Amino acid sequence: MEGLAERDRRAMERIVLQAWWNANLDGAGEKLRQPSYYLDQLKPKKPQTNEDVMAVFLAHKDRGADVRIRHVGPDGKELN
Repeated sequence: MEGLAERDRRAMERIVLQAWWNANLDGAGEKLRQPSYYLDQLKPKKPQTNEDVMAVFLAHKDRGADVRIRHVGPDGKELN
């Protein structure tokens, strides 16, 4: 399965580079960023950590939003 994912990633990179070259040759070259910028957009983003998610909810709570945070176990029951 990793081989298929790598093949798809390379195909997507080719498509992005072809689009960049087409736009560049069409006269939009001074408006375009370097191809590496667009290729970096294809990289998967890191998943949020629990600390990041908690920080977002606490920021909402600090702004006055009605946020209730509770700990839930894997079975769906509340831990507290």
